[in-house]
Amino acid sequence: MGDYALLGHRDEATACYNSLTRLRNEELPFNYLVNLAIYYEQIISVDSAAIIMRKHFNTTSRIESQYDAAQWLTQYYVSQKYYEKAAEYAIKFIDANKTVINKINLEHTTNAKNFFQYRRDKEEEALVMQRATKFRYNSMLAVSVTVILLLGGAMFYFWRKKQLLDVILSKEENIKQVKALAAKKDFEIAKEKQEIEQKTQELKGLNATNSRLAKQLQGAEEDFKLLVAQNRELTRLMLMNDIAGEDGDIIEKVKKTSKGKYHLNDDGWKELLGAIDRLFPEFTYEVQAKFKRINEPMLRVCYLLKIGLSAPQIANLTGYPRQTVFDRIKRAKQQ
Repeated sequence: MGDYALLGHRDEATACYNSLTRLRNEELPFNYLVNLAIYYEQIISVDSAAIIMRKHFNTTSRIESQYDAAQWLTQYYVSQKYYEKAAEYAIKFIDANKTVINKINLEHTTNAKNFFQYRRDKEEEALVMQRATKFRYNSMLAVSVTVILLLGGAMFYFWRKKQLLDVILSKEENIKQVKALAAKKDFEIAKEKQEIEQKTQELKGLNATNSRLAKQLQGAEEDFKLLVAQNRELTRLMLMNDIAGEDGDIIEKVKKTSKGKYHLNDDGWKELLGAIDRLFPEFTYEVQAKFKRINEPMLRVCYLLKIGLSAPQIANLTGYPRQTVFDRIKRAKQQ
C-alpha cells in the first residue's frame, strides 16, 4: 500500500487500503501504521498522516520505528510552523537516535563475541564500522538539519513578531487620529445640536405667534361672515323698503308667499318683476347679457336673489323643489 502510494498508483494503493481495513487488529502486519501514514500523506492529507504517525510512535515497541516516526513528525511540525511540537519530536528523535546507535553497537559487540570469538574478519568489521559511521553521520546530519530548521523557525517567529509589533504601533497611531477626529466631530455635533435647539425655540415662538394669528384670523373671518350676513339682510330690507315705498301691496304678498301663506299667480309675478325693474332698470339687460338665453324660472330666481331673498324663501316663493332652487342659485352666482 505504501509503495503503491509513493509510486502514484492511487487505484492499487486504495485497493490495498480497502483490503486491510477488513482485517482484525491482530491480523494486521507490524508495518501497517507506517504504510497507512504514507498512504494518507500521498493520497488523503498530510494532517491525517500526522495523526497516524503519532499513533505509530506511541504504540510501536521497535526503536527503529520510533526513530523514523519522530524524524517524520519533526519535519511535519516544522513545515506547519508548530515549532514547540517540532522541538518536542526533535528531542524524541535524538533520544531514539542514541538508542539506535547503542543498539547497533550492542549488536556489533554481540556478533563479534558470538561469531568472531576466535577469528575476526577484518574486512567485515571494517564494512560494519563504515556502515555505523555512515549511519551516525546521517543521524548527525538529520539532527543538524532539524536544529537549523528550528533556528530558522525561531528567527522567522521573531521577525514576524516584530512586523506585527510595527503594525500594532501603526494601528495605535491611526486610532489616535481617529479619536481626535471623532472628538472634533462630537464638538461640531454638539454645536449643531445647540443651534438646532435654538432654532427649535424660535420655531416654537413662531408657531405660538402663528397660532395666535390663526385664532385672530378665524375670529376676523367669523366677524366678516356676520357682517356679510348682516349686510345682506340690511340690503334685502332696504330693497324691500324701496319697493314697498311705491308697491306696498306686492311686497306684502311676497312676504306672505315666502312664509308659505300665499301663492303668487302670473299677474303677481309680473307686478313683482315690474317693481324690481323700476328699482333696477338695467338689471334685466345684465342678466340676459350673461346668460345669453334664459328661461322664465331662471329669470325669477335671479330677480329674487337681486332683492336679497334666501334659498328657502325663494323655494317657498316659487314653489320649485329645493334642490332645483339651489342648483339655479349656484348657476346664477357662477355667471
